[in-house]
Amino acid sequence: MCESSNGGEVCLYDASNTTGRVYDTLYSKPTYSGTYYGTNVGIDNTVNSTWNRDPDTYVYFWQFANYSGLGLGQAGGTKENWGDLSEANSWSSHCFSSNSTCPY
Repeated sequence: MCESSNGGEVCLYDASNTTGRVYDTLYSKPTYSGTYYGTNVGIDNTVNSTWNRDPDTYVYFWQFANYSGLGLGQAGGTKENWGDLSEANSWSSHCFSSNSTCPY
């Protein structure tokens, strides 16, 4: 989990500072329908921090499914604590800027 550092992976955490329960994916997700690993806790609207493991590609997080609502970007290779935003816990989808269906 969250082991790749050579591209295409983003890790989602339910706590700040990239701690707590984790979910990672190698792909853009138009809707968060999964659960954190080893739990039955849904990831939709529970993400507090993220780690973009792709060193070269921006990833954009969206407030609603299908890349809609407020969208904020995160640079490649960085960790982000979204807990200070009023939108914290409201992410419902994400896409890598390299994905042709990404609105950015």
